[in-house]
Amino acid sequence: MNRRAPWMRRWSLSMGAALVVLAPVSTAQPRLIVAGFDLMAPLARWELPVSLREVSGLAAFADGQVLAHGDERAVVFAVDYRTGRVVREWEMGSPVVRGDFEGIAFAGNRATLMTSDGTLISGTLPATGSVIAPLTVEESGLGRRCELEGLTVGARGQWVLPCKAPRRPDRTALFTIHEWMSAAGAGQAAPIAISLGRQKRPMAPSAVERTSSGTFIVLFGSTPAIGEFTPDGQTLSLVALDRRAHPQPEGLALAPDGLLLIADEAQGASGRGRLTVYGHVAR
Repeated sequence: MNRRAPWMRRWSLSMGAALVVLAPVSTAQPRLIVAGFDLMAPLARWELPVSLREVSGLAAFADGQVLAHGDERAVVFAVDYRTGRVVREWEMGSPVVRGDFEGIAFAGNRATLMTSDGTLISGTLPATGSVIAPLTVEESGLGRRCELEGLTVGARGQWVLPCKAPRRPDRTALFTIHEWMSAAGAGQAAPIAISLGRQKRPMAPSAVERTSSGTFIVLFGSTPAIGEFTPDGQTLSLVALDRRAHPQPEGLALAPDGLLLIADEAQGASGRGRLTVYGHVAR
C-alpha cells in the first residue's frame, strides 16, 4: 500500500531489532508473499481485551475485521484491526463448548475451531444473537499422531493442520503439515514433511495461512519466526521474528486488504494479548 489509511500508525521497535534470515529467499515460483511485508515497521500494534489474553488463533473475516479466539472456551471474537477493539463475539453452543483450542478458520460464513487433538467444531455465524448453534463436530484422528496448532483451508477444501509436536519425534523434518477432508471426503492424506535444510533442529508451528498463490505461510511460536512453504514441502523463505516484538506469536491471518496480522499471547500475570498489523514494503 503506497497510501496509509488514517488509522495506520507506525510503531518503532526501538530495540535495535534486525531481521534474521534463517533460510535463503527462493527465486522459484510462485511469487513470494512473506518477503513482501515490512516486518521491521508495523503499521499498528494493539493491546487486546482481557478476554483475549490467551489469544490462540486468527482468521480473516470482513473488511477491517479478523476473527480471534482464546484457549479454553469456544468463543469467537470479531476484532477491528484498525482500532484493536472487539466489535462482536459469539459462543459456540449453550453452554459454551470447552477444550484446548489451537486454531480457527472461516469459510462460507462458517467458523471452525480446532482443538490440539484434531477435533473440529463448526457452526454458522448468526446474523443476530450471540450463540452459534447447531454445531458440527468432526474427529480428524490426527491427535494420535501429534499435537496440532493452526488451521486453514486448502485449495481442494481440505483442512490443513500443522503438527506442533509429533508423538514420535522426527529429527529429519523441520515440521510436518497434515491434510484432512471431512468424514464425507477422503479422510487423511500423506503428511507434508518440510525438510530441515540449514536448520539444526525441528521447529514448532503455531499458525498457518494459505495464500492466493497456493503456498502456506507458517508462524512459529517457541522460536518466533515466519516462513513460506510450497504444498510439496519446499521452503521458500524463513525469517526470525524479534522476540521482543513477538514474545509468543500464536495467531496469523492475511486480511482481505492484503495486510498481515500476527497475534501474541500475553506475557506475565498482568500482560495483555497483542495484535500487530504489517503492511507491504514500500516500492
